[in-house]
Formats: sequence, structure tokens, C-alpha cells
Amino acid sequence: GILLKGGHVLDALASCHTVAFDKTGTLTTGELTCKAIEPIHGHSLMIDEAVGPSCCVPNCEKEALAVAAAMEKGTTHPIG
Repeated sequence: GILLKGGHVLDALASCHTVAFDKTGTLTTGELTCKAIEPIHGHSLMIDEAVGPSCCVPNCEKEALAVAAAMEKGTTHPIG
């Protein structure tokens, strides 16, 4: 449910174009997946016809995942 305080809030919703939700477990499954790894600004993608887009540095996807894993190692976040 949604709790609204006052009728003016309900009236304001008529002109609302975007709604953002942050309710892990209710609106999401709580299972993280990696959809894509994008190079940082200044790096380009090369296309390998056999496998599709890949980063310009060999093994950069593996390196990026290793850096991400190292950064999250000490986190106390429930998904970390």
C-alpha cells in the first residue's frame, strides 16, 4: 500500500512522470546478476566477430570482476 498525507499529494500524482522504488525483496528477487561490463570513459570497445564486443584490454572483464570482488570483500552490506 501507499500512505499519502493530504489530498494535495494525491492531486500532484496526476502530473507525475516517474516513480522510483527502493524495496529489495518486495519488488525484486534479491538475486544479483551482472548484465554487462562497460569500459570506463576514455576506453573503447573492440568487436571480435567470433565472440562479439570485448574490452580493449585483454582479460579486462576478468580484471574488472576481480577489482569489484576485492572492493566488496570488507563490506557489511547483506548482498556483499
